[in-house]
Amino acid sequence: MLLVANSVNSYTCLGTTLDDSIGEVFDKVSRQLDIPSLKPDLESMAANHQDESNNSAGEALERLATFGNPSNHKLPLPMSKADTSSSLNYSFSGLKSATFRLIAASKDNSFADKADIAACFQTTATNHLVSKLTKSLLFAKSELGVSPKSIVVSGGVASNKYINSRLTAFAHSNNLLYFSPPKHLCTDNGVMIAWAGIERFKLGLIDPYSITFKQRWPLQDLGNHV
Repeated sequence: MLLVANSVNSYTCLGTTLDDSIGEVFDKVSRQLDIPSLKPDLESMAANHQDESNNSAGEALERLATFGNPSNHKLPLPMSKADTSSSLNYSFSGLKSATFRLIAASKDNSFADKADIAACFQTTATNHLVSKLTKSLLFAKSELGVSPKSIVVSGGVASNKYINSRLTAFAHSNNLLYFSPPKHLCTDNGVMIAWAGIERFKLGLIDPYSITFKQRWPLQDLGNHV
């Protein structure tokens, strides 16, 4: 989801994921590559590299991609056709399917080829993020009259070092500050919930004990009474 944060209690949604989330697709592509079978090769090649332990399929793909060349394969950039290129939404299901086909068609089941596919997928997915972020920044300025001063990235995929480096470069090239939480906070956690509560409390935004809950409560509707 891509939001403009107007204040602690006001958000404007510019775009969202239309199908599979990027984190979900990273995990599925990782499993399709059968990365656990490559563990001996990964451990051998990473022996001289400082690396953190992998706790998820997505992290395993990120690690594998560091040993690959994304230029050795080609995958389609999502939503790049004329009828969807102007949309601010994301879509990753087509990229997932294309990557699955690439894996199935590959006659080279080597570590090197799987690393190349992982790198190509990760690069293409990140190119999609940057493309939509570029369009969203222009939209915010031209249509909303807003000039963002910073970019904040959160969620599980925010722990991906490659994505972080690309988005950091994008932010700096547009004279924006870039913020991302440390890896151990790139998930649902009590700290972010407590921080949000403190910020609301400081502004006098106190909910009564009679408040009910909603399973789905879009951020842009946060100011609405429950």
